[in-house]
Amino acid sequence: MLTAVFVIIGVTIPPAPPSLPAETAAVVQFVTAGPVERWRPLVKEFFDPSKVRKAMCILRHESHGKITAKNRYSTAAGLFQFLAGTWDWVAEHTGSPSYRDGGPFDPVWSVRNAVWLEEHAGWGQWTTANRC
Repeated sequence: MLTAVFVIIGVTIPPAPPSLPAETAAVVQFVTAGPVERWRPLVKEFFDPSKVRKAMCILRHESHGKITAKNRYSTAAGLFQFLAGTWDWVAEHTGSPSYRDGGPFDPVWSVRNAVWLEEHAGWGQWTTANRC
């Protein structure tokens, strides 16, 4: 069952009541959580619990939670602002779609590849990590 949700700018929509079907409740939560916090469940799904806070902070600084974020001065794209070369290097190890195929704009692959990169190269891959 697909349920449409309409968002009016400036209007706060309360959390979905527990009586709503799971799909509808998930859509309402996604819409009302805000541009960064709406990604927390996905980040929690893939990052080690001890790294969620830092990952969320980096995501906030890198893309402000906008999955379509694209740096106009570089190839940095997606939630974690992967550069094309870095994305494709990580993609070779994770099996994600390539940069050219839009991989950084897929939120699941963006988070999964951020996990892989952090585990293999550390937080220093993101210049914003020192703010977190």
